[in-house]
Amino acid sequence: MIFYKKFKELKYQLEDIGHTVYIPELEPEMEEGILFVKDSLQNKSQLWADLKWLWKKKNEEILKHFKAIEIGDCILVANYEKKWILGYIGINAMLEMGIAAYLEKPIYLLDEIPSQVDRMDEIQGMMPIVINFDLKKI
Repeated sequence: MIFYKKFKELKYQLEDIGHTVYIPELEPEMEEGILFVKDSLQNKSQLWADLKWLWKKKNEEILKHFKAIEIGDCILVANYEKKWILGYIGINAMLEMGIAAYLEKPIYLLDEIPSQVDRMDEIQGMMPIVINFDLKKI
């Protein structure tokens, strides 16, 4: 998660105005493990199939995060600029939005709806509420 530090800052800001916030926690060994995995894969010294320990951990974290969405009142997608796209929404955020939409939870976007053509219909169809970085709108 490239924006993990920003997510933590956002969490504290939301808590300061009275919200209870859940973000996925990265254990230090997991962070190091992911860096090791990326390096190994780039060097082609380790096959994807040899990383079952990582996929198991990732599956546990995904399910834990989906449970948090189920328990929570809403989700906030921190759609910062990435890959030269303002309001970028990646695959993980799309998964979270899909779960929230299915559970009929409000979906807030920190920034504008991006113009990612391949995802525009789905994003618009989930009826997100754009707050333009104004956390008091949640």
